[in-house]
Amino acid sequence: MDVNRVHLGLGANLGDRIANLSAAVAAIGRLPGTRVAAVSQAYESEAWPDSTDPPYANAVALIDTQLPVPELFAGLRDIEAGLGRDSSAPRNAPRPIDIDILLVDDQEWDRPDLVIPHPRMRERDFVITPLLEVTPDVRWPDGSPVTRDDVRTGRVTAVLGPLSGLPAGVTLSGTEWVEIRRFSGRANYDANEATDIAFVTAMLSSADIPYALDPPPGSEGAGPYPFHVFSRLLVPADRAAEALEFLDAAAAAPFDFADAYRLAEESPAESDLLEEPDK
Repeated sequence: MDVNRVHLGLGANLGDRIANLSAAVAAIGRLPGTRVAAVSQAYESEAWPDSTDPPYANAVALIDTQLPVPELFAGLRDIEAGLGRDSSAPRNAPRPIDIDILLVDDQEWDRPDLVIPHPRMRERDFVITPLLEVTPDVRWPDGSPVTRDDVRTGRVTAVLGPLSGLPAGVTLSGTEWVEIRRFSGRANYDANEATDIAFVTAMLSSADIPYALDPPPGSEGAGPYPFHVFSRLLVPADRAAEALEFLDAAAAAPFDFADAYRLAEESPAESDLLEEPDK
């Protein structure tokens, strides 16, 4: 019987997010003729389109399944319902679990309820980062490599670590992230700090170096007194030396506040930190 290799995107922003993702992966492994081959670690991202909703935890799972795509799709909907998702809730409403079919080998589907590849995945950091972690050489159905070139939204803001309670034999393909810089957490109060964050993150984006701010400056995770809490700038360990060298070279070049605005526009996740300083 034919076996499909499938990449699934998982997200949760209600309840115990990591537990929900872990339970979903375990349930996927119990689908008929299905084996979970690998799972990324979990990443946090800002809710979209309403950033005031709770932040998401996201991961990608790689599975091998004998289920035809329509049966897999139906099985995933059943898993969502079993974990408490309300199918009648408004689109993009907060949810305890969301499971999307991202890629199925080189197949393309276009149905009213199912489009493969997922139509918005290429622009979402919270999809592309864990996807490339699980399968660095993953390709689109036309054979071209999946890259970060089109990432525009859903910036990863923190690394949450591996899932737990997974089926036996699952590869945890977590990328090791290391701290290369630390910010004071005063971005909401200090224009210089905000400019520094905008500059550094825009530089990393321009070099296609993934990064995360953990916790995001001024976020709830930074505590009630963010000026007392540090925000760590994390990058993949295998690109840390490159990132530091690149940032050192960029810092040595002429730079002014006007440049920060231009760079921030290229890094929308941090652009709202910038405000013109008092004259």
